[in-house]
Formats: sequence, structure tokens, C-alpha cells
Amino acid sequence: MKKVRIIFIMCFVIFMAGCTQNEEATTEEIIIEDFTSEAEGVMSYEEFKKLPAGAPVVIHVTVKEKEEWEDYKASLIGTNEDGTYYLEEVICSEDAFDNLSIGTTILVTGYKAEDSETKIIDASFEVIER
Repeated sequence: MKKVRIIFIMCFVIFMAGCTQNEEATTEEIIIEDFTSEAEGVMSYEEFKKLPAGAPVVIHVTVKEKEEWEDYKASLIGTNEDGTYYLEEVICSEDAFDNLSIGTTILVTGYKAEDSETKIIDASFEVIER
């Protein structure tokens, strides 16, 4: 009976070790699929305009206008020295939207929209400077 318990415990330990390895592989796959790793840092307006629709985008902008917030998605207009961007479906809480003020510099990550040269969709932001 003791041998059966030992074999059972050894099988359980081996099984758990196998599960841990699969979780690490899943984490690495998520990191590889993260769109910010595909983008080569913050882009200029010219680099952004040359991107095909659906390409990952990383830009710095100053908030020019806050248009609306609904269901954890906001619409914003951002600008930098080279041009203006329309940011749609920016994921954020209502508090983050309310606390975001005109003139705040933000780092935006998202995707270039298909229907506009200057629209970014499915985006998120990080406040750089208030």
C-alpha cells in the first residue's frame, strides 16, 4: 500500500511539473502576440501615415479634445507637432476619462483604422505628462 501511495505522489508531482511548463509557454505566446512588441517604438506622423490598415501603432500625443466615453471606451483627438490623430475605442475607465485633461501628453498604443489615414482604434493610453 505504501508503494502505491509513493507512485501516486510521484505521478502527481510529474503531472504538476508538466502543467507549470505549459503555463510558461502560454505566457511567452502572449508576450510574442502583444502588438507593442511588433511596433518599433514611438512613431512619427510620417511613419504612421505609411502604415497599412490594421498595423500596430505607438505614438505620443497631447490631448486636444475629449469627445465621449461609453462602456469603458472613449473617443479623443490628439495632436503632436506633425499632425492630428483621431482616437476611437480607447479603453479606459470613466474615472480615467474624467481625470484626463486637455493638454495632457499621453502614450497611445493601438491599431491603424481602415477607414481613415489618421484614425487609431482599439487603443489604450498611458499618461506621460499632465
